[in-house]
Amino acid sequence: MATSKRELLDTMNKELAQPGTVAYSKRQMELLVTCVEDVENAVLKLDASIRKSSDSSEKLGGKLVWLNGVLAVATAVGAIATFLQTIK
Repeated sequence: MATSKRELLDTMNKELAQPGTVAYSKRQMELLVTCVEDVENAVLKLDASIRKSSDSSEKLGGKLVWLNGVLAVATAVGAIATFLQTIK
């Protein structure tokens, strides 16, 4: 079986594989299977990329929660210190 889509198309265009012949139909099916495999591989790569991005987003979200907590405490400490300075 030919491995690339270009080879399959070239074979289909040869004299031996005229439309309506068994060889032509076989090449059409091989080309279809090759295209479907390419689409499947692209979808699998996209799925892996989305999962990786999702994991990274979750990690970043966790870090931002902690950072917001630290900043809230620091803001409260600064506000209290400022308030205490103004009443002295």
